[in-house]
Amino acid sequence: MIQYTLDQIISFSLVADHGSFAKAARASGKDRTTISEHVSNLEIALNTELFVRGGNKLIITKQGEKLLRWARALLRQAQGLQSFADSLSLPEKHHFRIAIDMHLPNDFILDVDVAARELHPFSTLDWIYRSREQAVEELNDKTLDAAIILRNDQSQRVVPPNGLMACYLGEVKGKLYTAIDSPLQDISPINFRDLADSTRYLLQSTFESGISERAAFSGRQVVLNGMDLIVKFVEKDGWAYLPSNSLLDKNPKIKVLEANFLNVHWSMGHVLMSRSDISGEPYQALLESIKDVYKNSFYS
Repeated sequence: MIQYTLDQIISFSLVADHGSFAKAARASGKDRTTISEHVSNLEIALNTELFVRGGNKLIITKQGEKLLRWARALLRQAQGLQSFADSLSLPEKHHFRIAIDMHLPNDFILDVDVAARELHPFSTLDWIYRSREQAVEELNDKTLDAAIILRNDQSQRVVPPNGLMACYLGEVKGKLYTAIDSPLQDISPINFRDLADSTRYLLQSTFESGISERAAFSGRQVVLNGMDLIVKFVEKDGWAYLPSNSLLDKNPKIKVLEANFLNVHWSMGHVLMSRSDISGEPYQALLESIKDVYKNSFYS
């Protein structure tokens, strides 16, 4: 039998986050007495001291720290359940706005569009380029319905924000490209130092994700907002790391640059972000189509 209430868990988490009953009360809009009673009753129900009280200062106990991890997970689940419950009374959506990363080729977008509309012919999909930060913000604002964003290995956040869900899709393999007559091709396979004096062209989403800072290699980086534009620049000079695809490999003006510091392909990881407040078969079909097409496109 459950010995606690959700209100008690909420108050406990607020006090742990803010360090006092008064601050927790202000954050929640409830009075201090109510917050204090919730925590005291939770301690009685669990027969455990959660905070050491000393004047106006509260210090969470070791047992409290252990409970806090479970409490936060429970509150995330409760928020997700509430979002889903709210969506049950809404009419089924058929028009969706999806943010995509610039590294994804056009063929991938077209294949997802076709697959989703084969399952639900009345679905309409808008495809919009967004950075990772823009996509998450617009998902929270509910102006986007889903987003395929670059994975950030340096991000401290593992669990997505409340109301959002995340699925790791996988990685898109890439290659280094230069003009076919680039001086870099004469010294292929190249090393890190060989790249330092040549201009690197990179996608805006790569730059905004911070990946370019961790793998700069070149003293001069030029940010562009589309793969087609990068290819045009690379045909003239410099180099770029781009997702490998048949169109690039067939371009007679550029060529893959071999590198002795790459034992395997470089790759870009992607995460599918979706909203927990949208229900209905068309939306689920869209998400499953994205997962299936990604797997078939980049892992077949």
